[in-house]
Amino acid sequence: MSSDAWGITWRYVRNRFGVFTEIVGHPLSGDTVKLDTYQIPDPTDPEQYSDFLHLKEQYSQDHWLIGSSQISIFEAAWYLRGLDQFLTDMLLEPDFAAALMDLVMQFPLEAARQYIHHGADMVWFGDGTGIWSVHQEGNFGYGGVAIGDVNGDGLLDVGYGMHHNYSSTDFGDQLIEVALGDGTGTHWTPWDDGLGANGESWGMFCTDFADVDLDGDLDIASNSFGAGAGIHVYLNHGDGTWEQSYGFLGGNSDENIVFGDLNGDGQGPEIHTLQAPEEITNTEIEELYTLAVDDGV
Repeated sequence: MSSDAWGITWRYVRNRFGVFTEIVGHPLSGDTVKLDTYQIPDPTDPEQYSDFLHLKEQYSQDHWLIGSSQISIFEAAWYLRGLDQFLTDMLLEPDFAAALMDLVMQFPLEAARQYIHHGADMVWFGDGTGIWSVHQEGNFGYGGVAIGDVNGDGLLDVGYGMHHNYSSTDFGDQLIEVALGDGTGTHWTPWDDGLGANGESWGMFCTDFADVDLDGDLDIASNSFGAGAGIHVYLNHGDGTWEQSYGFLGGNSDENIVFGDLNGDGQGPEIHTLQAPEEITNTEIEELYTLAVDDGV
């Protein structure tokens, strides 16, 4: 027998038909007060993504990378509590059952963010019942997506750069766009006036959010991966309008654009666009990176 990172104890059974596993210990069985101190595994632990990063190293140039964040909320909850007990909880202790499922859900939500951070092209979700659905609005070119709360309402929004903008509606008619989410994943509101309006003509792609001007809201950057449209940073005015603060046309970078405080001055993030996939040394940084250092002003 062995216990996993969730504290669930498993028994491995072998018979003439093969090998299977079954749960013999539920960490939250018994008194409901156990939930008050229970800690889910850390979804930001780099070890959780080591296999993904290894595969990315091998296949990212010519394969579509999928991050699996498909933990079933119902299944994980009864694994922790016990099936009979959790079904009873749903009937007699609905507040406890809801709190347990809310806690469980924090893992796949953060894991999805981590997969996006690590360069996944897509994240695979489930609804906890084995049913999957797709929702899409607009006519989008392929590209890269950043996720964050751009208007401060506590809900996740999306920003994205696109290879082409063929749409005749407000979804997909600009090479850089932002859309507000309502928390359901199925309703989005364009919030992108002024984006993609500085000569970006084709091939915008990787995108990231950060507060580059230190005013408390998320700004956006996107780069061109194959059409000479350069790098562009837009400041968020907080009302659905954006203004370019840095950018140029011409030149290309490959796979990523990432904000970070590279020089450790605490004065806001810089923007980094990796030009080559191989390992680099300190002396090669200037050759392989384009840096637009923000001074916090």
